[in-house]
Amino acid sequence: MPPTIEQWQEWRKRCALLRCGEPTMAALRGFAWLRFQRFARILLGEAEGAARTPSAADCWHLLESRLAVGRLRSGRRYKEWLFARLESSDDAPLDVIQGGATLLMRDVARYTLAMEAPPAGTRSLDVPTGRDDDGPSLAECLPAATGAPPEQGELAAHAAALAEDCFGQLDLRARLVLLAKRLNAPLYHPVVLTAAHTSRTRASEIWRAVYQRLAAMARDRYSSDDSARQLALALAASDKLAEIIFRWGRAEKQARPLFVLVEEPQT
Repeated sequence: MPPTIEQWQEWRKRCALLRCGEPTMAALRGFAWLRFQRFARILLGEAEGAARTPSAADCWHLLESRLAVGRLRSGRRYKEWLFARLESSDDAPLDVIQGGATLLMRDVARYTLAMEAPPAGTRSLDVPTGRDDDGPSLAECLPAATGAPPEQGELAAHAAALAEDCFGQLDLRARLVLLAKRLNAPLYHPVVLTAAHTSRTRASEIWRAVYQRLAAMARDRYSSDDSARQLALALAASDKLAEIIFRWGRAEKQARPLFVLVEEPQT
C-alpha cells in the first residue's frame, strides 16, 4: 500500500523509520523502492535497471540519508524543506510531500547508479575488434597519450583534495569497510564483519554512505560547476580514495585480517 500523509508525519515526528510502526516502515520503503526502480529503468533500461535496484530497505536508507544529511545552499536540510513546502502549496499535502521526495530520489538514483554501475551501452576497451574477435583490443587501437590536458590535471588535483578530505572524516569502521571493498572481499564475510565490528546490512550501508558523502562534497564545493563535471570529480575522487584507503590499510594493524583473507589460498 502507498504511504498516507499520516505515515509521512509519523516518520517526521520520530526522526527515523526504524522508530516507526511496521505499517509505516513497509509503506515508505515500498515508496522508495518503486521510485528508485523507476529512475533506474529510465537510466539503464528495463532489465538492467531492475537488476540494479537495491532492496526496499536499502532504497529507503539512501533516500533517508539524503533527506537527513543533504542541504540546500541556504543551509536548510532537505527534510525540513520537504515539509516546509506544505506551507506554500495549495495541492494535496500527500502530493506535495511525495512530489518532493520523488525529486530527491531521482538525484539519489542518478548518483548511486553512477557510482556503482557503468552507463548503459558501455563497452570495455579490452574487447577485441574484428568479425571473429581476433583483432586487437580497442585499447590497443587508441593513440598513445601525449600528456594530460590542463583541465584534466586540474580535475585530478581537485579529486585528490576531495578524497583526502573525505578520508579524514571517516572513522575506523568506515575505513575498514572501504578497504574490504577495495580488496574485493565480500562485505558479508565474517572476517570483514569482525574486523569492522559491524553487521552485514550496516557494512553495505556504510559503503554506500561514504560515496554519497563524496558526491555531496563535490556538489557543495564546486557548486558553480555543471552536474557533469561534479559527477566526474566525484568519480575521480572515489578512485583516489580507494588508493588512499589501500595505503592506509597496509600500515594499519587492525586491517591485517582483511589482507590475510584475500591473500590466503582458497580451498
